Amino acid sequence: MSFFVAIGHLNAFFPSASPEAIYRNDDRQDLNQSPSIFRHLGKSVAVKMRSVRLVEKDPSHYYINPNLTLERRGRICHDQRFAQQPAMGECTAFLVGPHHLVTAGHCMEMESDCDQYRWVFDYNAGDEAINKKNVYQCQRIYKTINEEDSEKDYALIILKRDVTNRAPLRRRKSKTFRVKKRTPVFAIGSPMGVPLKLFTNGRAYHTYGDHFKTNLDTFAGNSGSPVFNARTLKVEGLLTFGADDHVWNSDRNCYEDAKASGHQEVVYKINHIKEMKSFLKAKINPTGKYSFGRGDGHRP
Repeated sequence: MSFFVAIGHLNAFFPSASPEAIYRNDDRQDLNQSPSIFRHLGKSVAVKMRSVRLVEKDPSHYYINPNLTLERRGRICHDQRFAQQPAMGECTAFLVGPHHLVTAGHCMEMESDCDQYRWVFDYNAGDEAINKKNVYQCQRIYKTINEEDSEKDYALIILKRDVTNRAPLRRRKSKTFRVKKRTPVFAIGSPMGVPLKLFTNGRAYHTYGDHFKTNLDTFAGNSGSPVFNARTLKVEGLLTFGADDHVWNSDRNCYEDAKASGHQEVVYKINHIKEMKSFLKAKINPTGKYSFGRGDGHRP
């Protein structure tokens, strides 16, 4: 699909509406039911899963556990959207190089996380299994930072092997660029661990320092999700935190989706990750051994 045809598709998802109308609607949708331009971008988005949850189905596949639903795992009320979908994920990441992933810093904080988790591509609604070819393990964490004061929250991950059949996402590179207010944005990720979703009808607001805010309908599990400029299809940043996702209904003894107002979802600007250039030069070590020096960019 050409860039201009793609923009034509996007126009249908970003109408000229007031922000209040956008907030009242739930704009989440299954990625595999969205137009092809979104599905193409989503092929470069991965979901973090615990390795112990990946149970072998056959020599080529892992099971997707149908019993580990969002309702059961998160005590979500049964009639909430996606409550009956499997919830195997924990965070989101995206591909920026042949074996380079970016996610939120609070998603990958220790080197032991590389052993305990896997990164899964093509995690889609309706699938009964995960192809082992789409499952990757990180070899090391090149850099992880999660600072409450500065709100710096990102991690740079080197995988054990090159990712195949999908391309690194294009991203904003110039640090002098400032996201303009009301720029249309969209995101792709795994809210609450369910299969990949597309989040449309977002706008960028309140640019400050390393961040900007948006009104996308994102949830926990979307941490690390790429946020795209709907006009350029480039990644502008990654989601780090936002408003409370659910409210407890004491009568029903379960959680319901919260209704937020304003623009409370925080995005870390991709062009403010100062280690990106050196990170993309980092190679896979076939021995799997590293000595972490001061110039390596790793934070224990």
